[in-house]
Amino acid sequence: MESIRTRESDRYHFNSLLETLSSNDDVLENMKAAKLVRILTKRFPPLRAFFEEDSVAVTKLLEPLMSGNLIATNPVVIPLLVESLKFGTLETRSNSAAALSSLESNKCIIMKAGALEPSVKLPLLAMKDAAATIVSLGVVKENRSIAVFEGAIKVIMKKISDRILVDELLVLLAMLSSYDKPIEQMVKLDAVSCLLSIIKEDTSDKSKEHCIAILHTLCYNDRTRLQEMWRDESVNGTIANLALNETTRTKRKAKEIVEQIDKYFSGS
Repeated sequence: MESIRTRESDRYHFNSLLETLSSNDDVLENMKAAKLVRILTKRFPPLRAFFEEDSVAVTKLLEPLMSGNLIATNPVVIPLLVESLKFGTLETRSNSAAALSSLESNKCIIMKAGALEPSVKLPLLAMKDAAATIVSLGVVKENRSIAVFEGAIKVIMKKISDRILVDELLVLLAMLSSYDKPIEQMVKLDAVSCLLSIIKEDTSDKSKEHCIAILHTLCYNDRTRLQEMWRDESVNGTIANLALNETTRTKRKAKEIVEQIDKYFSGS
């Protein structure tokens, strides 16, 4: 019985803080309320369930952000949005993703708060709201090692394989491919086959450009992957075709891959 009373008391306190956020025009009071909400959700994890149980909760949290009554880039607010991104309903997760995508000036704080993984894991409809956030987070070099540490490569590869937001996620994958650890993970996840299949489809020039950039990195880091490209090339000529018919950057990298293939496998 005591736990029920405590839970009801916590809920009342939590909701009163959200009410303050949604109805108070005093910036300082709003900041205090946001900080308390953050402390409560961090200290008492069960409170995170309120985001899922009550879809109104995140609306109350977002209202001052959207109306300009609360400083959106404040480091207290961002973790709250990430909490709802992780634990909320589909609607609240989508709303939080959209809100985070507008906070361009604080990418490092957003990343450190753990926004990337739940953003990438969103269903397709909600991911459209998160696409800008996902790509913009990867622009900051400091964020890329965090993304790899959080296991982003596996999730991104799965989404690309399922043809979900391919253009956007290929941008992020290309950014991450400049590091050794992601390369190792991509190899284990059969990235070469996946990327070649995307190139063969009627995809955008940008997608082809990012695919060939990643394949270029893979072939120079792993001879076995170059052999895999050679096998496909001997049948389909996929990369050689890009070397003749695509944008300047794509042509250059495709030509270099073909030269590598000829260098090591021309006599095979």
